[in-house]
Amino acid sequence: MAVGSPVAPNFPRFKNHTNLKSRAVKKRKRIDRKKITVRVSKDVLARAQHFSQANITETVHKALEALVAKWAYEQLLKKEGKLKVSPDLRELREDR
Repeated sequence: MAVGSPVAPNFPRFKNHTNLKSRAVKKRKRIDRKKITVRVSKDVLARAQHFSQANITETVHKALEALVAKWAYEQLLKKEGKLKVSPDLRELREDR
């Protein structure tokens, strides 16, 4: 078959099929995100963006991740002394 000839009648030819793939990937990524509207003070937002060195979306994302991490850390602290860890600390040190 010659280059540029149609594969089948009425079959659309795409010059840049990688563009279609990237659009599909972007569409898939949007599924797990939620668009929100947030009202915050300009001063707090400016300081947060200064510290994060990121745009507004990334700054809010980092702040929410930090909040979730803080909650998880607090949950672990509540269990301090209540969990039995299998390998003994002395055994771990001896392996060095």
